[in-house]
Amino acid sequence: MDVWVGKDSARRALHIMDALIKGLEARGFPVGLEGDREITTSVLVQDRQIAFGITESVKRIENRASEYSWGRNRDYIPTGILSLEIKERFR
Repeated sequence: MDVWVGKDSARRALHIMDALIKGLEARGFPVGLEGDREITTSVLVQDRQIAFGITESVKRIENRASEYSWGRNRDYIPTGILSLEIKERFR
């Protein structure tokens, strides 16, 4: 499934995705996975394949560059804020 979240949010995101998929399928909209390298979750609505997924926003923390690095070091901290994203790939 197309779920990109931090470790602490994984269980909640999977429960949301499970409920969403079951709700779509119960209403007659088939949901499937496609892709080889990058897996995409999609639903078929009125002969159109619509890709969707769940992501978690992150907070970027800038760290000072050390004398051994070429640029800035950044840390990305998951926020716990989940979003349902409709992807651009429509067929």
